[in-house]
Amino acid sequence: MPSQDTIYGEMLFAIGQGAGGASLDPAAAAYLENHGYAWIVTSQPGRGTPQDSWGTISGGILDCCRSIGALAASLSGSSPISAANMESACLTAETESGTPWCPSVQT
Repeated sequence: MPSQDTIYGEMLFAIGQGAGGASLDPAAAAYLENHGYAWIVTSQPGRGTPQDSWGTISGGILDCCRSIGALAASLSGSSPISAANMESACLTAETESGTPWCPSVQT
């Protein structure tokens, strides 16, 4: 099973892939840490933790992360991605992903 740090690194890499060459405001990076890092090891009712199921769910989660990066970059225009851009991108992409594991749609 990959570590929490390894999973978080994979998620950040996928967000960066989606964001392309956009720059990131430090507040947006802090938002991502607060939004996703603890989620990796947080048990969800009837499913366990994302870390426990990473081998099965990683594809869908990483696709969602790429969407988050692309949307955040689009929202920021030519400016660095802000925390507000990142929050909006996370809420939108996670809701539209159909992936019940995403932090914004955990049930």
